[in-house]
Amino acid sequence: MTKIIALRAHTEFAAEPNKQTNEQNQRPRPTKPEKWPDVVLVFDCETRIDEKQCLTFGVYRVVGRSSGGNYDDVREEGFFYDPNEISTSELRQLQNFAAENRAETAKDVKDKLHVRTRKDFVERVFFPLAVGGALVVAFNLPFDVSRIATDARPARRLTEDWSFVMTEEGYLPRIIVTRKDGRIAFFRISGVRWDEEKEKFVRLPDGRFLDVRTLAWALRNVSYSLKSLCKELKIRGKLKHEPTGNVTLKEILYARQDVRATLSALNALRVEFNDFPVDLKPEQAYSPASIVKAYLETMGVTPPSEKFQPSPRMHGIAAQAFYGGRAECRIRRTALPVVHTDFKSEYPTVITLMGLWRLITAKQIRIKEATSEVRNILQQVDLDRTFDPMFWHSLNCFVLVQPSNDVLPIRTAYESNTGNNVGVNFLTSDKPLWFALPDVISSKILTGKPPRIIRAIRVVGQGQQSGLKSTSLGNTRIDPRADFFKIVIETRERVKQDTTLPEDRRKALGYFLKILANAGYGIFIETTPEPVSGRKQADVFSGEIAFRTSSPFVENKRDWYCPLVASLITAAGRLFLAMLECCVVGERGGNYLFADTDSMAIVATENGGVLPCVGGSEHMSDGRDGIKALSWVEVDDIAAQFNRLNLYDRDAVPKILKVEDVNFGKKRRRQINGYAISAKRYTFFIRRRKNITVITPSEHGLGHIFLPNAKFDETQGAKTWVIKVWRFLLGSALGLKIRKAKFFTLPAMMRFAITTSEVLKILQKRQLDKKQSYSDRIKPFNFILSPMINNQVVASDSRTEKTLKIGYPVFVDPDRFTLIAPFTEDVRRWYESPWVNIHDGRLFYLAPLDRKQSFEAAPYSLDDLIDLYHAHPEYKSLAPDGTACGANTSGILLRTSIVATEFTYIGKETDRKWEHEEDVSMLFPLLPMYRSDETDRLVRDSSIQDRVRARSIRRMSSKTGLSTRTIRAYRDGKRIRKATLRRLEKAIMELEIEELSRREEGLGLKSA
Repeated sequence: MTKIIALRAHTEFAAEPNKQTNEQNQRPRPTKPEKWPDVVLVFDCETRIDEKQCLTFGVYRVVGRSSGGNYDDVREEGFFYDPNEISTSELRQLQNFAAENRAETAKDVKDKLHVRTRKDFVERVFFPLAVGGALVVAFNLPFDVSRIATDARPARRLTEDWSFVMTEEGYLPRIIVTRKDGRIAFFRISGVRWDEEKEKFVRLPDGRFLDVRTLAWALRNVSYSLKSLCKELKIRGKLKHEPTGNVTLKEILYARQDVRATLSALNALRVEFNDFPVDLKPEQAYSPASIVKAYLETMGVTPPSEKFQPSPRMHGIAAQAFYGGRAECRIRRTALPVVHTDFKSEYPTVITLMGLWRLITAKQIRIKEATSEVRNILQQVDLDRTFDPMFWHSLNCFVLVQPSNDVLPIRTAYESNTGNNVGVNFLTSDKPLWFALPDVISSKILTGKPPRIIRAIRVVGQGQQSGLKSTSLGNTRIDPRADFFKIVIETRERVKQDTTLPEDRRKALGYFLKILANAGYGIFIETTPEPVSGRKQADVFSGEIAFRTSSPFVENKRDWYCPLVASLITAAGRLFLAMLECCVVGERGGNYLFADTDSMAIVATENGGVLPCVGGSEHMSDGRDGIKALSWVEVDDIAAQFNRLNLYDRDAVPKILKVEDVNFGKKRRRQINGYAISAKRYTFFIRRRKNITVITPSEHGLGHIFLPNAKFDETQGAKTWVIKVWRFLLGSALGLKIRKAKFFTLPAMMRFAITTSEVLKILQKRQLDKKQSYSDRIKPFNFILSPMINNQVVASDSRTEKTLKIGYPVFVDPDRFTLIAPFTEDVRRWYESPWVNIHDGRLFYLAPLDRKQSFEAAPYSLDDLIDLYHAHPEYKSLAPDGTACGANTSGILLRTSIVATEFTYIGKETDRKWEHEEDVSMLFPLLPMYRSDETDRLVRDSSIQDRVRARSIRRMSSKTGLSTRTIRAYRDGKRIRKATLRRLEKAIMELEIEELSRREEGLGLKSA
């Protein structure tokens, strides 16, 4: 099939002129503050439970550090409340509680519990402490800050989100909050103060704001709730109480315990954080990568951007060679016995094998021509050669390849209605493309044919930078002149085996060391797209292509950005999987169910044998196709074969390809089964007659769906309703009668947090009265809902050839129809309340699942959506008979062959957070794309293209005066001139107006 290939690009943007004002230059530069300040302010807000979620009351504690370092010296405790929101009787509840109980301060001091208004709390507690250097702490801090504010406005800077006004009078500084994603937010105080000594206004310090949830994420790479974090830390957590939105005794006790729990979690995480001697303040630990970078800086490792100056063209070559992990379903919709295998810390392991740490710590790098050398390597390499550790030292190369049916990573839209995905498939291209050498080696061992090499270059580190210094990691001393990532992995394994450490400390340290090792590669490709006013000139480099264009955003490169390193790491990870595939399929004639970045589910039973599977090369006695299942011994032999590449201390890391824990139950090896639908959509299970036990099911493609009162199963690492969905799907596949759960009848809904002003503006589109109070409006960081509209085609209009989709009102464009509404768990209100279309602000109502009127919108039922989930094809592969993989395809899938016809150039690829998180970025996807000057006169607009395809060629030709050849070429994906596109666009608009008029007449709306 012919496809447009998306290639990663490196961009250089013109430097911003220095626009700093005198006020900005006067930011105070005090001496470096302590890692942990002497005082923290911990607070928590309670709200009404309607869609506005206004503050009712809150609890706070001002706490000092004791001599032991913990924050347990409570200096003040109290409540605050919004006098405009709570009733007299509710206020009396607070006052009576405060009168009858004392603050939990020092036992010899009988301090009272303060009861303050919201304004009094902000003016006398919050701001004096925040400006004075105290640490302001909460769990989900952005939400709590938005509750104590009096107004929220879009921030003035394009790169920031919210400016919170903290008093009605507006004389206090504002708090600026920018949400990076569902876990990370940045805070700063915006304002000035009068400096009597300097006799002028100076900027206030940014303040120190710590979200406990973010710190836990940085240390453990887990997105916790307060309840689950307390359970993990083995501290007293939340009370068992369902918030009512009213001020009651139970609500007061519940809120007070939340503050205790948040403070206890802070103290526990403080101990973990202090285990790491890094020069990083806790509020700056935004993610595991933050701590990795701090470790490297503590050891004196200079960031690549400060010591390496490869040309933009070299960055472009490495960027073009960058692809993410390999993920694929190889045997579809067929339940089979498997052994799940996993590479031990795959990326740190390949960093060690290739000697990339020496490159990272080098004084400088040099690019050497290596064409003849790489051609010789490819002629001689075979599977056995890849198991030689010395061979891996030769892989630090980039290769310009003329692809001709070679197995290489390909980033493209494998199906017209999907975004770009990476698949490892057969590629042919007239245009030579750059790849990292490990990917080219993968192609050779998978096909037996060396790709055609046009040119190759080698990246060589020269010398060792000065200033490197040792640091500690747990009980281990690290010398950066040795291999940092190797030591991290060995230390983690020793910590796991160290019974002298308390269990909680052993577990916490092991958690972090795993994260520290695996988060390392991402920092070398880290960019942050940020919008700019208007458009900005950009120089784009990708492989052999370089051009100048303009862009509505810039991609800010972080200090550790170095695609020369990042591309080699991920390509080497794919080489590991290619080697494993060769061992299983090529050498032993076996098969694998799926592969996912660093793991593979190998079809295997205890004694091996032949199993039924469509498309298999074996033959069953009953005539069915079959495949060979390896034995457990054969899988163990493959794992032993990979140990030739094990450069770790064998006492610490005995194997680098290990049989995963899921294969064991109660310390005994057990037979597990696997079932896969498409890439990352799979589960393991055990079947005993008619009983199915689901094990560690994937939430990919399901995790973004919202169900009221959903629970989480911590032992399986998934929501309980997802486990039930997989059990039903397995039952259907195995011919068992498993009843559908009641929630199958619910409408399919997604839940997001309002993190951007665009969403809030849409919700408030009909609430723009400037006099409307903040409490009467939807607020930032509230949740919203968005129904998943049924887009199944039910009919086609014979006159316009336009398809009609079952869930959409008849007069809307499905491509510009996305509904949102304030959050509520009351399903009845989903049908009673209006929904806003984010594209035009119009209001619509949802139709019940069993009936729909033409002007209503109908969401999928979960039942329908689960059927579609099960039918989701593996678009990257072909069916066993070589046709396109379809909804009912089962059996062994084949690699597809791609012929590259055109190329697009992209920046950072969209993070698909919505697959697992409640991140509103799904509604506003950002995928930086750059168009070269070579094709600037020729354009393609996908939305216009789809609308042209929905109409007959002759009609479009008649309406526009264009030839049928031109119309047909555009429908087939060819580019056209801008002037031609404008003619098409005008004709489409005229036709749509005519069609809308006819529909209105048909519905009897026009005369009205």
